[in-house]
Amino acid sequence: MRCTLRDEDWLNRFFAEEENWRAANGDHVPDECRDECGTLLLEDESIYVLRPAAGCVFIARPLMGGIVYECHTFVQPVYRGIWAVQAAQKAMDWVFENTPCRKLVGFTPTWNRPALAFARMCGFHKEGQLKKSHLKNGVLYDHVVFGLTKDEVTNHG
Repeated sequence: MRCTLRDEDWLNRFFAEEENWRAANGDHVPDECRDECGTLLLEDESIYVLRPAAGCVFIARPLMGGIVYECHTFVQPVYRGIWAVQAAQKAMDWVFENTPCRKLVGFTPTWNRPALAFARMCGFHKEGQLKKSHLKNGVLYDHVVFGLTKDEVTNHG
């Protein structure tokens, strides 16, 4: 499930697609990184890049003492819905079973209603809100902070 350099071309193509790039990119990521986004992710060994199912990429990286991991899920439009939820849950299981992670957190901009709903469908709970922390098209938006513990994930089946 964890991507390796063998997956580099696939990851680069995945993030080069317009919709995937827009989902991954805020105003802070230069477009010249677009074609090598997968390469850049794979070069950092502390970042876990997972491919739990077709059309889905799950990224987790350690924060705060190595037991809290920030995560992101990117799903191609044709795979959205229950398929994507199951893929994300499979990736979360992998992270909890194969890393020291005890808690996953996500930061979702308030303008992204589908992503907010997806986080809740995956079992995440709102833990807070970061004011004016996401820049999109020159406008600052809040982030909703979502969290999910290892114990909660074992109960999502």
